[in-house]
Amino acid sequence: MASRVPEMPHDKTYHIFVCYEKNSVDIVRIIVDNLENKGIMCCYYDRDFTPGRSIIENMYEAIEKSLYMLIVLSEDFENSHFCKDELDKASHLRAKGEYNMIPIRIEPCSVPECLRYLVYIDVEDSIDRAHVKIIDAMSKKELRIEFREDRNGEYLQFEMQAFAPRLKFTETDTAEIWNNRFEVSADLLQEIETTVNSSSFVKYQHIIEHPYCAIFLAFLHLLILLMILFLALLLNTGREKAGSFQPVEYCLAVG
Repeated sequence: MASRVPEMPHDKTYHIFVCYEKNSVDIVRIIVDNLENKGIMCCYYDRDFTPGRSIIENMYEAIEKSLYMLIVLSEDFENSHFCKDELDKASHLRAKGEYNMIPIRIEPCSVPECLRYLVYIDVEDSIDRAHVKIIDAMSKKELRIEFREDRNGEYLQFEMQAFAPRLKFTETDTAEIWNNRFEVSADLLQEIETTVNSSSFVKYQHIIEHPYCAIFLAFLHLLILLMILFLALLLNTGREKAGSFQPVEYCLAVG
């Protein structure tokens, strides 16, 4: 088993940071003890956070000093504010290719949306053997990293709405992204939508793609400007002539 333990980079302290809801701590201790007996260095809140420092500081430092996040899914997991913060941090690192996440489910529960593109380990009836599956997942991940093909340049294309275009990933689009093994979290997809839809190019793309519309709008604005100018001249001439208007001035104003 020792040969399957990933090498620890010089800038890391732990193989695994454990993300869990506090009511699952007893199960976490069992899993961590079994992992550490096999040479996997772990970090979790109840044992390893430094007293006197904020939970957020401890959490961010522990995540950055670990190779993997072990996400212990339970019935109360999604109700934990700290679990959500830990997932957000890990998801951003994963999206940049700097982190790995391994979800395990210890009891019947829903899976957070941001994790639904990952295969989770089900250990509801085999907590004592959970460490074997976790180490196996870590080993296979290391092999994929070592032998994976270069995927630079791969992309998926999505159409935007024809008029007043905006980007909106549907459930089908999201499934296509994840099925093609693009490791992008749901939060990152939402951020992409916001960034794209707020750009000036997207806001005015329908005008750019329809030049006649742009020409018409420009002509309309010019016409309004000329009308304002002619009316100003007309009023000014009228004041000078004490209310006496010439026919040509009326024609000019109407024109």
